[in-house]
Amino acid sequence: MVTMTISKRYTFEAAHRLPRHPGKCKHLHGHSYELEVRIRGQVSLDTGFVLDYGELSRILKPVVECLDHEYLNVLITYPSAEVIAWCIWYYGFDLDPNVTVSVRETVRTSCSTFDQGGDIEQMERLARMPDPETVGPFPVSEEWNGDWTSFVLHRQIRWKGALEFLQEAWMEGRNAYGTGLSDR
Repeated sequence: MVTMTISKRYTFEAAHRLPRHPGKCKHLHGHSYELEVRIRGQVSLDTGFVLDYGELSRILKPVVECLDHEYLNVLITYPSAEVIAWCIWYYGFDLDPNVTVSVRETVRTSCSTFDQGGDIEQMERLARMPDPETVGPFPVSEEWNGDWTSFVLHRQIRWKGALEFLQEAWMEGRNAYGTGLSDR
């Protein structure tokens, strides 16, 4: 069998702030983000694919929908591009060394995960969902009757569910429907 790398890109619009940043990124601002997922695996003799692009989109759709038009500090304690990419790779793809997650904030800036180990506990602290009290208060739509804490908790539950769905679908796909993925 032949080993190849496939990739697919997704876009989302979101705002964030990086409070420890020494420059202007410490202020609330937004980006037109690009998320790219690359998967290395063996081409299946049955399908001719490493993985069907439609299947990849199906399992990533809830993640992208959670990120789109979101204030990312609600979902991730320190939502830099690096932490967003690592968070999806860690929680969604279970640190699979055959998967690379890249996040692009601008046409000139991006970062990508790769299998190098590192301090997982430190990254978990940056990637975890923040306490709602540290995120707000901020105005929320009328449907929430001004209850920003419930709004934040709702968004976080949705985010956790999207990452769990991705991880379960990824593991199921690797083990069951023959994506042709190879372990190192």
